[in-house]
Amino acid sequence: MHQGIVEPDKDADSPLREFQSRIYRVASHEDAFLLDITPVKKEYTDLQCMQEISAQHPKIYACSILRDGPTQYLELYIEKDDDDNDLMEHGVVFKKSKLRIFPCKAADATLRFVTVKLSQLPL
Repeated sequence: MHQGIVEPDKDADSPLREFQSRIYRVASHEDAFLLDITPVKKEYTDLQCMQEISAQHPKIYACSILRDGPTQYLELYIEKDDDDNDLMEHGVVFKKSKLRIFPCKAADATLRFVTVKLSQLPL
């Protein structure tokens, strides 16, 4: 579903690891962002995750908690003109986990998803 956590460069100033969210879901609005919070669930509750986001990106006007099996993610809404801290560029820092998570854009509603099972692959 997504790549793993990228360890920081040894010479980098920031000791934060980075994680790029990879969630393929259609949101209720085309400008939605999806932020995978599964890697920080041991240290943060849902409310604490939303508080971290609110502190770093105060212009987010809506946030909902969603689950898809073991994956837990937040659906975030922000007006592009109000995105002072550029959510896609800077992501959200979770200090207790020493992790920066970058969101992904929600999929376009016109896309068609196909679920492939390994048993259906020709050998």
